[in-house]
Amino acid sequence: EVHKYWADGSFRFARAGPGGESKGFVQRLQERPGGVVCEALQYVDFSSQGEWPSWAEFCYRPGIAVRRDDGRGADSAGHPAGLLVWEACDGMRAPADFRAAPELRDIPRVGEMVVVRRDGTTVGGADPDDEHPGCLVLSHMKVRPLLQGEAMPPDHAVEENIKYLLRHQDPTLD
Repeated sequence: EVHKYWADGSFRFARAGPGGESKGFVQRLQERPGGVVCEALQYVDFSSQGEWPSWAEFCYRPGIAVRRDDGRGADSAGHPAGLLVWEACDGMRAPADFRAAPELRDIPRVGEMVVVRRDGTTVGGADPDDEHPGCLVLSHMKVRPLLQGEAMPPDHAVEENIKYLLRHQDPTLD
């Protein structure tokens, strides 16, 4: 799985299999102690397949918490080799009360994910795709800096984000 973020907050997530791409923008950022940054993600291609009214789909902004894997602060210069990413197993908001500096033994290898308790310990043998109330999924993602000249997203990505916002502000606009 490859996540690409641009300087304006636009993103694309590429995954293997059907429905392999997600796209949108970072709707909100909040810096917390310990070098943790919480994000609310607005997907522009989310569909509940008719299960939710359109206003609820617009409000679907799942949250994540991220921290550099080198332990340095969020505003440190340079890019880290990877990011630790926490996502709540039972809610849409970014996790708030959890141990953001897990023991080395509880950090998954780059490209892997584990289920952890809020104290940072791993739930042995837990499948991240199953429900685990009160727990978090911890991913360890590799960071690759954007290529020279790619700091901003391609025009089509910006246009998709703008169309999404306009459609939800006034459904009569095309």
